[in-house]
Amino acid sequence: MNKLKLAIATKEISAATRQSWAATISEIEEKIEPSRYWMVLGTLDGHGTSAADGIVPAYCLIPEGDDAAEAVLEIALIKHGKGAPRAKALNIYLHPRFDLAARDSVDLAFLTEYSDVTGGALTEAIRVTLYGDDPVKELKLYARSDHMYGYFQAIALNISKNGGVDGLNVRCQGRWLVFARK
Repeated sequence: MNKLKLAIATKEISAATRQSWAATISEIEEKIEPSRYWMVLGTLDGHGTSAADGIVPAYCLIPEGDDAAEAVLEIALIKHGKGAPRAKALNIYLHPRFDLAARDSVDLAFLTEYSDVTGGALTEAIRVTLYGDDPVKELKLYARSDHMYGYFQAIALNISKNGGVDGLNVRCQGRWLVFARK
């Protein structure tokens, strides 16, 4: 897989993502809940192209040289009174080919690609929100599934076990994975 980059969903990216995801959905729809993916595709055009639009932009994690997203992220900026703004990654949707319900088995190649995409989504969300042009103090990601919850717990435990990350606190808070600048 080519290097992954985060981009705001333009009409071109939305169209390419819709085409790629729809082709996969049609191949595996008996094994998955296709409505989940159709919902994501349906909302891509409803997002703004910048926070200035007054609508939360959808971010797409795309491989270099491609316009179809491997993941779609919804990131909202939350301002609490006079405190520093925080960001919440409300949803991270992976390409339907990563839906474990559609797989009879999981091999090393799949796990590697799955880890590349989920790790890339987390890394890019951190880069954009905590270290981007208008950085926030904290990024929270919500685990909507038990699988994602376990994944978040493993991330927090692994970072803690390995001495942490300079300048960044990482912890689980309920079903949230929290990254906070020190």
